[in-house]
Amino acid sequence: MAKEIIFDQPELKDPPKIIFSDIDGTLLNSYHSLSDRTRLALKEASLKFPIIFSSGRNPQALISMHQVLLKKAPLISLNGALILDENFKPLFQQPIQAQYIAKFLNDFLNIECDCAINFYTASNWYTNNPNYFGQIHEEKIVGFPAKVMPLPFPIEEEPILKIMIIAGSLDIPKIYEYLKENYPFLKIVRSRNDLIELYDINTSKGTALEKIVNFYGFNTSEALA
Repeated sequence: MAKEIIFDQPELKDPPKIIFSDIDGTLLNSYHSLSDRTRLALKEASLKFPIIFSSGRNPQALISMHQVLLKKAPLISLNGALILDENFKPLFQQPIQAQYIAKFLNDFLNIECDCAINFYTASNWYTNNPNYFGQIHEEKIVGFPAKVMPLPFPIEEEPILKIMIIAGSLDIPKIYEYLKENYPFLKIVRSRNDLIELYDINTSKGTALEKIVNFYGFNTSEALA
């Protein structure tokens, strides 16, 4: 997956005042962990300027990364649908509208799908199929299990910020085309050959980064992303 370019800016002439970094494919190695060299660099850099992690992962999966920083800072989770402060308290949420969740649940309750459906809120991660092989693999990457919640998900309980479908590589293209045709009001991302993610149409890492830059009183030209 191509790296998202957040700020189209010329090469910085002065040291940045704030740094944003993706995690998977950027900071983590092939074993989904930080090397000792990267860990040390993050610790030292966090004392000089805010280091903002920006990830599609849920907040619980970012705790160990956040603990590496000697000086804590806000972070971006769920690809911009959630911004947390340095104490992991929500600063901003972009939930999927309830009527779209209801439509999704109705559709997938009536479709035979050999897959796992995941729902993400500001504080929880749920799956309807913990024994699906793709779900087991995802939980191994993240480092902890999702809570089990059979469909239909009680949408009145917590605002849902992200839906993720895990399915076989042969089924994903069909599901993706169906979603693109029937859910033009959602942001649909095929993030891996076995993953599809759904967000509110306005969810954006770029928007989340601008909110944090403004929170610190900086300009985007002073940020490195």
